[in-house]
Amino acid sequence: MTKEKNNLKEYDNTLKYQKEFRQAIIQFRKKMKSVVIPKDKVMSYNNRHHKYADIDGIQNAIVPVLAECDLNLKFKIQPLPEKEDREVLYAIVEHVNGCFEFNRKNLPISKTPQDYGSNLTYFKRYLVCALLAISAEDCPDGVENEAYKKLKGFVFEKRPGMTLNEIDELAGSLWQKRTKKKKALK
Repeated sequence: MTKEKNNLKEYDNTLKYQKEFRQAIIQFRKKMKSVVIPKDKVMSYNNRHHKYADIDGIQNAIVPVLAECDLNLKFKIQPLPEKEDREVLYAIVEHVNGCFEFNRKNLPISKTPQDYGSNLTYFKRYLVCALLAISAEDCPDGVENEAYKKLKGFVFEKRPGMTLNEIDELAGSLWQKRTKKKKALK
């Protein structure tokens, strides 16, 4: 086979795997319509109270559905290359064929181990919800709080040959463009 034919075959396989992944995500979203995520925690924010699901409740509800769709959820923490004292949290949904999407958040600097653990569970919850388009809280007035608005962002798909660092750079640049665009609109 010539190099062109090999490249074409690899490209066709990539498209096939991406299509399988998208179909699995669609299947997941359809199945989630009948799944109830228990929202048994109460949060107060600016004198408003609303119920929400913690990360354990979310995972208990979604992991079996993900598995039925040949999907898996995992988290990864990596140091920021430019700032050794900072870390990035990734929420990753992967398909059995190797395709995946992720969302990320730079973790704030924590003063105590308790702060670190609290930040970690907080951001896991919001990253998973944004990545999988699920709701983990009920706002009585229908208004999303500022923290959630800031986390709504991009979902990235790994392209063949891209390293995690390249994807991370792409995510950062897209986030900066989005932030600049929002500031320009104000």
